[in-house]
Amino acid sequence: MGEQRFSFISSSGDPLDVVICSSGSFGSDVQYGRYTWRCAEALSQYIVKNCEQVDGRRILELGAGTGLCGLVASLCGASWVTFSDRDHTLEGDLLRSAQSNGITQFDFSILDWEFPTRYWRPRPFDLILASDTLFDKRVYEPFLRTAALLLSSLTNAYLLLSIEPRRSFTDISILMKKYSLCSKLECGQTSCYEPTQIYRVEFQK
Repeated sequence: MGEQRFSFISSSGDPLDVVICSSGSFGSDVQYGRYTWRCAEALSQYIVKNCEQVDGRRILELGAGTGLCGLVASLCGASWVTFSDRDHTLEGDLLRSAQSNGITQFDFSILDWEFPTRYWRPRPFDLILASDTLFDKRVYEPFLRTAALLLSSLTNAYLLLSIEPRRSFTDISILMKKYSLCSKLECGQTSCYEPTQIYRVEFQK
């Protein structure tokens, strides 16, 4: 059992500290879902500086992994957070992380982008969070198809997507058009989290 601590600074200069618990190690051999990636840190910092986007809202985190973004959203005032991931073994770590941060308004759901309706129970959300979910070309279409499926069933909801630009991102633009998604750059590269970018993604109804 291990703990990792993160600290983010609000627009007023106040710190927000988060504890991540893991049943595995935090070393180089850690499993993908148990590693907190730079994109998650960048999106978390963005949320802390823009708390109005999550305050009082119902949040879904896709490919949650360690759940950093969802935990931060909860600490910034989200009314409910659902952590979703294909790996059900992450649920225990997420529970411990939530407890360590005094978070009670949350749940966990299995969500496989290849088969998004297999375990998923439709529910209302105001905002979807995703960080470094486009790490491999093989997941581009399953992820974007799932995002479109979720957003198309929600009113006024949008996705905040944190990514590191890659050469193959031309494929993403094509797939976004295919699934009626449009994106706008919310936050470009910053010195702390370079080269991470954060996009606001919406479904064009």
